[in-house]
Amino acid sequence: MLLSISAISIAVVASLSYYASYNALRDSVFNQLTSLRAIKAQRIESYLNDLKLEAEGIAEGPFTRKAASEFLQAYRKLQDVGENTQWDAQLETFYREEFIPKLANRVEGRPSVATHLPDTPVARYLQYQYIAANRFPVKAKQQLTEIADDNAYARAHAMHHPQFRRMAEKLGYHDLFIIDIETGDIVYSVAKEVDFATNLIDGPYDTSNLAELFRSIQRTPDQGLVRMIDYARFRPSYSRSQAFVATPIFVEGEAIAVLALQISNKEIKQVMTGGGQWERDGLGKTGETILVGEDRLMRSHSRFLIEDPEAYARDMRAFRLDETTIERMLEFESSILIQPVRTFAVDEALQGRTGTGVTEGYRGTDILASWAPLNIPDFRWAIIGKMDLDEAFAPMRKLARDTLIQSALIMLAITLIVMLLASSFVRPVNELINRVRQAGLGDEDVQIDTDAKDEIGDLARSFKEMVESVRDQTRLVQETNRENERLLQSVLPESVARRLKSGEKNIADSVPDVSVLFADLGGFTQFCDSVPAHESVALLNELVSTFDDATGRFGIEKIKTFGDTYMAACGLCTPLLDHTRRAIDFAREMHRTVRRFNAEHALDLRLTVGISAGPVVAGIVGRDKFIYDIWGETVLQADLARKRGSPGSIVITTAVRDKVEDLYSFRRLETADSGIPLWCLSEAEAKTA
Repeated sequence: MLLSISAISIAVVASLSYYASYNALRDSVFNQLTSLRAIKAQRIESYLNDLKLEAEGIAEGPFTRKAASEFLQAYRKLQDVGENTQWDAQLETFYREEFIPKLANRVEGRPSVATHLPDTPVARYLQYQYIAANRFPVKAKQQLTEIADDNAYARAHAMHHPQFRRMAEKLGYHDLFIIDIETGDIVYSVAKEVDFATNLIDGPYDTSNLAELFRSIQRTPDQGLVRMIDYARFRPSYSRSQAFVATPIFVEGEAIAVLALQISNKEIKQVMTGGGQWERDGLGKTGETILVGEDRLMRSHSRFLIEDPEAYARDMRAFRLDETTIERMLEFESSILIQPVRTFAVDEALQGRTGTGVTEGYRGTDILASWAPLNIPDFRWAIIGKMDLDEAFAPMRKLARDTLIQSALIMLAITLIVMLLASSFVRPVNELINRVRQAGLGDEDVQIDTDAKDEIGDLARSFKEMVESVRDQTRLVQETNRENERLLQSVLPESVARRLKSGEKNIADSVPDVSVLFADLGGFTQFCDSVPAHESVALLNELVSTFDDATGRFGIEKIKTFGDTYMAACGLCTPLLDHTRRAIDFAREMHRTVRRFNAEHALDLRLTVGISAGPVVAGIVGRDKFIYDIWGETVLQADLARKRGSPGSIVITTAVRDKVEDLYSFRRLETADSGIPLWCLSEAEAKTA
């Protein structure tokens, strides 16, 4: 019986341990992949959004507007440049000996010189001067600043090209174009590739994605409009995959040109590959994160192509990928716009769904994957974090083998012990078993007394001490749990604390309508410099505690404080129809509190409050040291409103003003660089506050 029970117990414990370990390992890998995927998605989205802001900032700068005007005028003055057979011959030689041979290795068919050679005298003149006659090699043509000719274009180029070149290099752009918005002529280019001086409406590259992007801007040249276009093969860059961002250039209220920036994929490669440190990022030997476009082609580099191209080619051949596609990836040393990824994870992400699961990867292997769509207005991309199933569960195979060996050894040891000691153990053990069963059934009053001086007596006394220790520990654990529950409810909203306590791991919610408030305590930093630290902290605690006490009266949910800034929300965990009014009333109460505080302590603190309303994402960030936080465009706008306000003011966005304009009076806040309309509570309302 003892042997049977031992064997069954070992089998059950081993099975349960294996199953629990399997689930824990799977969840751990999924969490790791999801975390990395979310981090990289946020960085890619931020990077592409920053590109738009940079493009708009460059186009609106006085240098760009002045340079664009001069380049357009100078380009138009070149219309009478005339023909020159020597220029044409040297330019044709450049295309035939330099450009076409390199391009031919990367495109289907046989490209001809006639198809790519510009057909206007102006274009041939400029390409001769800045490309064919350029003493610098291909990919370094931008180093040329001045040419021998003395005309308006040469002077404009000598004046403005160095700054444009430094701008492109510093910001990491492959090229920067100025395009005549009326004619489609590329009147200026930093990199001086063969698209320079061509026409995007009827020139040799009128079907490129750059031409498509230009035409979309040309149709609706609104000020502040910034558009991007997805990666496509771009022949002037030797058919490499290129993406562009463009925006109109306005001079005196009129759109005169289009600024286009050729995006380098170095930043995206750095983000997606982690600088080649996949194992450092916890992705092992087969894990990676990839981007896939709506055409089911990669928009990032495959880890396996980077690490071992030949092995990657063998895997793709085994997966029956056509040889032409494999050779193109090896030629370009890139999988962008070449490697197809037609998997379940990609289909789900491109349909706007986020999830995790076990599925087939683009190499034909089973993988653990975490997928999500990217939130990029101009692109429809999916991001996938993945790891081969074999690598992910390799520890489980080792665990199963070790468990089997250990179980066999334990059974052998138990058999020998039972055979040698069964006769002397049976009676006292049976008695002890009865007491143990009582304790196991929850009887805390069970008594285990024995006068035996042998091992069984020692065991009985040890078990008695253990039962008493367990009772004490149980009471301590219960008290600790109660204390932890009180602490948890003090740092999290009650509803979130309940969810966390119930075992919910990834707590994140999208709330469609919330008021977000940022309050900045001006003058407190200067005050801290003049008094001891303990005194400044005590005063700050007193003031923040007063704010916290007021949150309950107005239905406000405090999010956090950082330094002398106070962040709160209304309508987040508890939906409220009048959350904007409550937020403004709370802001006014905060002003009253600060004034009372100044009077009591002879201080001159001034509070600046920014309020915005709209959708947010809320959730718990972190594991061991977590915080409950909110983010989204609404949070950014509230913070921006706070930064643009003057001390003692309450600044709101248009979304807030539209909801409470019949309750309060506001005046438009004139700011030069806010990017969004802002409103300030009127002076009468502020004084009432």
